[in-house]
Amino acid sequence: MKKFLLFTFALLSFQHIAFSQEYISCSGGGCENYSKRQGMHTCLPGYYMTGIHVDKGQFLCNKLGKGYDTSEEIVEKSNRVLNMRACPSGYAMTGHHEDEGLILCAPLKDGTESGKPYRDCSDLSICEDYNVRRGMHACPENRAMVGVHIEKSQIACMPK
Repeated sequence: MKKFLLFTFALLSFQHIAFSQEYISCSGGGCENYSKRQGMHTCLPGYYMTGIHVDKGQFLCNKLGKGYDTSEEIVEKSNRVLNMRACPSGYAMTGHHEDEGLILCAPLKDGTESGKPYRDCSDLSICEDYNVRRGMHACPENRAMVGVHIEKSQIACMPK
């Protein structure tokens, strides 16, 4: 019976790894993947940021839609959405450099870019939602981050 339970658990764990495209990237090492482009911590090419834990230097990254080519990425430092640093309309975050006040953005494709972003934070009197996944503040599953305000612990997510 124990062997059967261990086999079943191992099989379910493998299926999660095999079919989930979400992973944790961290700048300090010890995570599944780490990538750096344009002088900042990024998700792997073709993946978008879906969550962030600044103190641990971690991003939650996911492949959404058809992804993008790194030649399509832009460095953004002045655009604002919902009073936070954000990607232009139709783009989502792929990287972040808090000290420099920069985010890396790539175009969203396959209809994932439609709708108005919303604010996600723990203060539900000002935010529409609050999500935590894999130990970090995150957008709902399969929704990319489009903006971030570290001091207020807020992220902007693509609509559900």
